[in-house]
Amino acid sequence: MVKTYLRFELKAAHGVVTSPECNAIYDSKRTLAVCGCLEFVKVWSLRQGSCISTLFDGEGDDPRPAVMCLTRAPEGRPLVAAGYRDGSVRLWNLESGESEVGVPLCQVCFHGHRSAVVSLAFNHDGSLLASGSMDTEVYS
Repeated sequence: MVKTYLRFELKAAHGVVTSPECNAIYDSKRTLAVCGCLEFVKVWSLRQGSCISTLFDGEGDDPRPAVMCLTRAPEGRPLVAAGYRDGSVRLWNLESGESEVGVPLCQVCFHGHRSAVVSLAFNHDGSLLASGSMDTEVYS
């Protein structure tokens, strides 16, 4: 008797898809998911079921802190912000700021919090970003 499950083979392994501490966000068309994967921010194609990009912060190969939270700007603006365990906040434009390897490059990095950033929010038109952290400070 042939066991039917032996017909299926592993084609790919993704590793960490998302971290348990971090939320996942979607683009306005619901075709892309942006997830915090340990210390990386990854962009997943929901139609293909594969990782299409890792957002690069431009700070070299030093050990990075874990991603704690993500948010995106309101409809029509391709901005994504990530809050990190070390208190930094990084901002990416998903449609521009390409690096040499074809992935979006970090536009800006803010260092102000003394503890992990646990909350991020854009205002209604995406021109202001507020961040809150475990040190009980809120910056905008």
